[in-house]
Amino acid sequence: MRLRKILEMFNLKKRQCHVLFLLRSGLEITPGGIRKELGILPPAVTRTLKELEQKGLIGRKLGNDRRTLPCFLTEKECNVLKGINAKWEY
Repeated sequence: MRLRKILEMFNLKKRQCHVLFLLRSGLEITPGGIRKELGILPPAVTRTLKELEQKGLIGRKLGNDRRTLPCFLTEKECNVLKGINAKWEY
């Protein structure tokens, strides 16, 4: 199955998927780290993280400056990644 179809099944955008797979390493990465790793602009990182948080797929540590707060995957997201991997044809 093509990635685009799989992402539609899980109501994800390609950029959101990139962030999820970056975070699946288990490391807590700041928005700045995500920006550097994926080569996307800060407003796009902010928007993508906000969308993923609203879907309950990522969380962030508590603090005052959201630009420096590490992001991490939630349990719900781990199930989404398993579903994507199960449907992906290599």
